[in-house]
Amino acid sequence: MSAQKLRLVRLRAEGFRGICDPIDIDFHRQATVLSAPNGSGKTSILGAIEWALFGELRYQPKENSTNDELVNIRHRAQSATVTIDLENDNDIASITRFKKAGKRAAEAIVQLPNGEEYVGAEANTALFRLLGLTFEDFYRAVYLHQESIRGLLTDDPRVRNEALDRLFGVEKLRDMLKALSGSTKPVRDALDRLEKSKSTAVARLTGAVGQVEEQRQRALDDAKKKGLSEADLTFAAVAQLASQVIERLETLAASIDAPIKDQSEPDDTDGVDSFSRRVTEAIKVIRQTASNAAIAANTSKKIAAVDEALSTLRRVAALLDGVDKSVAELQQGFDNLDTLDEQKATAEAAVQQFREAQEKLGISERIFQDTLTYLQASVDESNCPACGQEIERDALIVRLETHLSGDLRTEMEAAHKSKMEQQRRIGDLDAAITKWSRLRNERQQYGEEMEKARTEARALLPTDIADDHLIDTLETQKEKLFQQASTVDTERNKRDEEIDAIQSLMGRLREIARFLELDANYQEASSRLGKDDEDSSIAKQQIESLSRLENGIRTIADVVTAEASTRARDAVESAQVDIAKLYKKLCNHPYFDDIEISVESQLVSGIERNNYFIRTHASADNHQTLASSHLSTAQMNCVALSVYLALTTQLQHNLGFVILDDPSQNLDTEHKQALVGILCRLAPQLQVLVGTQDSELDELIGGAMVEGSFCRKRLSWAPSAGCTVIAEDG
Repeated sequence: MSAQKLRLVRLRAEGFRGICDPIDIDFHRQATVLSAPNGSGKTSILGAIEWALFGELRYQPKENSTNDELVNIRHRAQSATVTIDLENDNDIASITRFKKAGKRAAEAIVQLPNGEEYVGAEANTALFRLLGLTFEDFYRAVYLHQESIRGLLTDDPRVRNEALDRLFGVEKLRDMLKALSGSTKPVRDALDRLEKSKSTAVARLTGAVGQVEEQRQRALDDAKKKGLSEADLTFAAVAQLASQVIERLETLAASIDAPIKDQSEPDDTDGVDSFSRRVTEAIKVIRQTASNAAIAANTSKKIAAVDEALSTLRRVAALLDGVDKSVAELQQGFDNLDTLDEQKATAEAAVQQFREAQEKLGISERIFQDTLTYLQASVDESNCPACGQEIERDALIVRLETHLSGDLRTEMEAAHKSKMEQQRRIGDLDAAITKWSRLRNERQQYGEEMEKARTEARALLPTDIADDHLIDTLETQKEKLFQQASTVDTERNKRDEEIDAIQSLMGRLREIARFLELDANYQEASSRLGKDDEDSSIAKQQIESLSRLENGIRTIADVVTAEASTRARDAVESAQVDIAKLYKKLCNHPYFDDIEISVESQLVSGIERNNYFIRTHASADNHQTLASSHLSTAQMNCVALSVYLALTTQLQHNLGFVILDDPSQNLDTEHKQALVGILCRLAPQLQVLVGTQDSELDELIGGAMVEGSFCRKRLSWAPSAGCTVIAEDG
């Protein structure tokens, strides 16, 4: 096949784990998303790829010697079969694995484009040549399993160190160190063989001395980088630094009443590791105690409560003031507002009186008018038509006309005017009654609100305060709370600075202790080597002696440790730039904008192991601190993704795809968008396969990917059929 890297083309499987009935999946050349809720077979499909390539599953513990948990219990033939097709330059290689329930081994068949076919052990050899990487490297460079992410998110440094050892390819060396520390039998057997061949033993010891010397020199160089001279590298310096750390820890703990355990200086370099753990635990207790105190103080919430109380008091006071002004304006027109109904009744009675007077005047007017009309029509009439008495007609007509146009008209107009005035007053009184009723209701409502607001406000104050001084007292209380909050912030900043200073001292202390340990190993190994060159009998005694045997174990462990440390440091250095770039894009932390991973040695059960420190860096003020103490779980997840994605390009192999299993654990929308942006930039050069139960991540990928550059497979699961593809798009 050509030099182009292999990409996934197709997977066919049946009877494998959660897959029962045959399933056939085509993968997009750039990106494929397997979208499904938990338990729908997503992990089974990703595991099928892993099993087809390597014949085992990393995170699937065997339940029995035949590994029958790989076979779906509902499959009719009680067998598991997986076939995957890999392509480069249109050349297709097919890999098939088959396992029958009850059988220990699985059968493998590899078919290459040139027609060659390999079976069994030859198939696995052909696969290694085809893939160009081991099973362990597959988990470093290709398959980001959710368990790999969890290992970096834990608060347990041991678990996190083991996870990083796996990513940086020193897991096997770590296993060797574990074997050396847990059992001496393999080493004793090796020493028995060394006894039969003195020259071989001397040669190995010589190599060990060289390795230890190199490790010692590296420790010396690292110490100098931290500003330490070789003259500073003494146990007296360790003791002095430990004393400073203890003094500052106890002072800091006493300032906040933190219940830390009594600290004691290490007696020798072997005690530095336990001292370091005690210091770390004390710092954690101090942080927790300070955090609890800050929660107890809760100044920001108290300030907000006082602000709300002030706002309520002022608002209700303004409403009551408005009601009082309206009442005062109303009183100017109606005097006693409590007698408005009586005033209205009086006005209505007056209207009735004026109406009756108008009716009487109207009757009089009609009588006078009728009489005038009669007299004007009867020219010769000289007697009254009613009583028959003699009248002076012309004079009477004049008097009638004068009365109709004069006094009677004046009386009628006066009665009408008075009635209209009373009716207008009735209208004004109706409006006043309505307004007075509303104002009384508002006054009662606002009064109740004011009493409630005053009660709540008094609850915020240490003593009972009179109503007229309540607002001023709240203002004073607010100012005190602001001063308290400022004091809390200042104390926290000082405490963080002191903790950083203590951690800096511990870094120098560990660096010195590391050099001293390595220097002692080197001196001891050199001494033994020089004697071996002069006197073979001493070499024999060293091999046969149990104490020398234990020293030999430590020497071998040091060699392995040196190699593990070198590999880890080289891996970190080669990937550091890419890790930092990806961290900035993924995490986008507003303050800690850079990240650095360093490797230091840690003594565990007498064996040195890699101890990784992930530190965040703030460029704004050149502040650096441990990531786990300041980053959230989601942000630490971004760190894990940054490390993994950076390492995908470090190893040389033939696979042109990466698999990400639930990569969005604990991520919020912003961090998911950043992850999708990186995957979009990655997909054209490297085929991406994402398995996720996160519907939001699924939608973000669909919205960000260019049309035609990815496909989505939606999965479902049923007990009888197992995993099935229910929808495809993209």
